[in-house]
Order: sequence, then C-alpha cells, then structure tokens
Amino acid sequence: MPRRKKLVKVFLDSSVVFSAFHSDTGGSMRIVREAFEYDIRLVISPRVIEEAVSSLTEKYPHTVPLFPRWLEHAKFSIVPKPSPRLVKQFEKIIASNDAPILAAAQRAKADVLVTLDRKDFIDNVAVRKAQLPFTIFTPGDFIKKYFDANL
Repeated sequence: MPRRKKLVKVFLDSSVVFSAFHSDTGGSMRIVREAFEYDIRLVISPRVIEEAVSSLTEKYPHTVPLFPRWLEHAKFSIVPKPSPRLVKQFEKIIASNDAPILAAAQRAKADVLVTLDRKDFIDNVAVRKAQLPFTIFTPGDFIKKYFDANL
C-alpha cells in the first residue's frame, strides 16, 4: 500500500472506538487496522475512553476487562484532558456533553475527527459553520478520502 507523505492526526470519538472494539469487520475497525499502513496517528482522550467503557458496560459487560489490552494493542495516542475553558468555548456550538470531544480534538491538533454521530457533529449546522481546525468525517467518508483514494 502506498504511504501518505504527511502524517495525519485522526481523533476518534467514543462511537468509533466502541464500534472498532466490538466489530472486526466495520469501517471503524478498518481505520484502526489500516492506520498502521499509512502515516496516520490515531488519537483519543480520557473522555473517549470513559464513554466507550460506559457503552461497553451497558451493552457488553463481559468484554470490559478486554478493553484496556485492546487499547494498548491499537497504539492510540492519548491527548490530555482539555481545559474547562476550551470545553466552554465549544459549548457555544454543540451540546455540553459533546463539547469535550471537539475540545480534545483541537487540543490534539487533529487534522480529522471521525465520528458515527451524524446528528450532533456532522449535521449540526453550528458545528458546520464553525471554522474548526479539523474536518469531521464518518468512518465511511474518512475511508473513501484517505484509504480508497490511494488505491
């Protein structure tokens, strides 16, 4: 596979991390797997980990003990928690429970945020109008742009 010339920092939200952990065949897992073949650094935050564990605990509690090892194997970079001030800035354009995700992506200096949450992130008019320093994609759209375009 061809390698990208520029390192791309990709922040994954908890929906993508949860899906990648839960399914070996979906687009979320493809991103995690193929990041190793391209110059892509996958970044998450402590909040993403907390949300993924919460979802796993609710839906698949027997898998929770496997999650920390999977995170290590996937070799995510973990950005420190964003400041409350930065989170507050994003609360102007997105719900307060989603603001820490945008703030963490900015703190990580991400080029891309990948999410399965179309309603709150991708289709959100205020988020689309904001001049964010990163682009927001679904896993499928990210794959088309960064992986399949290089075939």
